[in-house]
Amino acid sequence: MTKVCSKCGKEKGLDEFYKKISGVFGVSARCKTCSSIIAKERYMNNKDDICAAAREYRKHHIDNRDRIFIDESGYVCIVLKGKHYREHRYIWERSNGPIPDGYVIHHIDGNKTNNNIENLQLLSKINHTRIHNGWVLIDNTWYKPCSACHQILPETSFPMGKSRCKICYVTYKKELRERKLLNNP
Repeated sequence: MTKVCSKCGKEKGLDEFYKKISGVFGVSARCKTCSSIIAKERYMNNKDDICAAAREYRKHHIDNRDRIFIDESGYVCIVLKGKHYREHRYIWERSNGPIPDGYVIHHIDGNKTNNNIENLQLLSKINHTRIHNGWVLIDNTWYKPCSACHQILPETSFPMGKSRCKICYVTYKKELRERKLLNNP
């Protein structure tokens, strides 16, 4: 499945766009390349303001025992009074309270270092996994890509626990039976 980038106007595959649950087909309007260019331009145009804001934030929120780093998974971590936190979880909890059991905080734009509260979303673990596996929520119905024909179809079009849609799964099983008969006459 393809989509046209709103910035460059080129038709590209959905994997060329950042995932965004509220976007058409579950992806952002601009391709990853254009999004990266815009982010770099925004940073370069506002570099002094961004650096000043970061210095001001650190001045009021971080003492000498505290530090910020990126962990091995790519998440921004902070150490406050000797305790480690993943920054996105810390920010969510400061704004919305504790994260319920069975829920996680999702980065809407897929950027693990963009911890603006507007970019954070509370999701159940199952829905978070679905999104990272290419599923899309449209009108309260989950759609997912078929691993064989690559069509994005409603979840009900798939046998339970299978990655192929019903049509592709039946074809696959038929081919397996035929191969088995050929190998064992």
